[in-house]
Amino acid sequence: MYMGILRSFGILFPVLMEEFQTSRERTAWIGSLAIALALFAAPFVGRLSEKFSCRLVTMAGALLLVVGLTATSFVHDIEVMFFTFSVLIGLGSCCCRTSCFLMVAKYFNKKRSFATGCVTMGPSLGMFMWGPITQVLLDSLGWRNTFRVMALSCTMTFLFAVTFNPNVEETDKIPEEVAQENSVQNDPQDDDNDSAKLQTRKEKLKILDFSVWRIPQYCILVVSFTLMFMCRFIPNVHLVKYSEELNIPADKASHFYMFLGISSGAARLLIGRLCDVKSVNIRYINQLGIAVAGLATLLLPLARSYISVAFYTVVFAFSDGAFITSQNVILLGIVGPDRRAAAFGFGGMLCSFALASGPPLAGLIADKLASYEYAFYTAGSMMLLSGAVQFILLCFKSKTKRELVNASMVVDSEEISENSQYKETMIIKNTWEDFMLSLL
Repeated sequence: MYMGILRSFGILFPVLMEEFQTSRERTAWIGSLAIALALFAAPFVGRLSEKFSCRLVTMAGALLLVVGLTATSFVHDIEVMFFTFSVLIGLGSCCCRTSCFLMVAKYFNKKRSFATGCVTMGPSLGMFMWGPITQVLLDSLGWRNTFRVMALSCTMTFLFAVTFNPNVEETDKIPEEVAQENSVQNDPQDDDNDSAKLQTRKEKLKILDFSVWRIPQYCILVVSFTLMFMCRFIPNVHLVKYSEELNIPADKASHFYMFLGISSGAARLLIGRLCDVKSVNIRYINQLGIAVAGLATLLLPLARSYISVAFYTVVFAFSDGAFITSQNVILLGIVGPDRRAAAFGFGGMLCSFALASGPPLAGLIADKLASYEYAFYTAGSMMLLSGAVQFILLCFKSKTKRELVNASMVVDSEEISENSQYKETMIIKNTWEDFMLSLL
């Protein structure tokens, strides 16, 4: 619901430009900052979810959404909208989004990838629904009443959050094959003390857990994801305005968001299921999704008709859905349960910086050159660069078929016994040494 509203900002984009007489760049900042904040505050919201429960944090986020959308409907100065829309709605979306993913990690173990795919399908379904509805509301009620209808719909998020069950025990453990491969074993006499140690360490955790940055694969992937996030929302924000250049009416252009939503949703569900197959390398799925999205965006300026742009939206959305689903599975599975919030949160936080600058940068290029052509060339090239960065991972030795997700779990082995701490440090050290030697 709420992410569908954010993802459909492109339909409001030309209306707000006309209402406040602003440039593409300035108007794009409103939507991009809101989406970026939904990721940036994830580490802090993740800690709040652990302390106060995901249910309470989601309910608070829903209230922020209602207040932000209602306040935006009364704005007469675009400067104020940076607070009412970008800040309030961004924070509210972050609370709801982060808590939902953490709830999936708590509820599911064997089918976690499929469950994650179902959750990530939410924004796609929201965009599929809000795309045409937003245009109808704009035509019949105006943009102010459109925001009020959106605020009313977000009350459903509050009601759904009430159904969250905070009393769920996690049985997530480090895979046995990983523990054996890395020789990180429990001393039988310490088994009775594991729960006490876990609880003691959990109580001593800092607000931000920086230990995830000791995983080199995690660092490289976050760089790749950051480059991708700089570009992946450019089509969403500028698609309707670009359609105006092609003389495609706004009511027909709003259909593109339906295609984006249904194609992305299908990909997220399918890829989520595929990621549960043990023989499938999740990173390859992620890298392929980035490459296809980059090529499609690079060729978008060649699309000059409604049919060709619609074809682009289907291809781009499917590849983007594959990317984001596999990305979420990687971030949620690359560490153990005690560091899951940090890995997911830091990944989202760094991606948010790039996300915030992407659509405004594309708008700036379009303003200066009076065309979106070079903006899409730039976006497509950056996406391809993002996929190329992941080739650095080939410098690391493969330990299992799912080495990306499983091998990094050894970092969390220190949560199991004090004796494993030295071995874990040596494993990380040797991994970095292997990487540096491979570059020579």
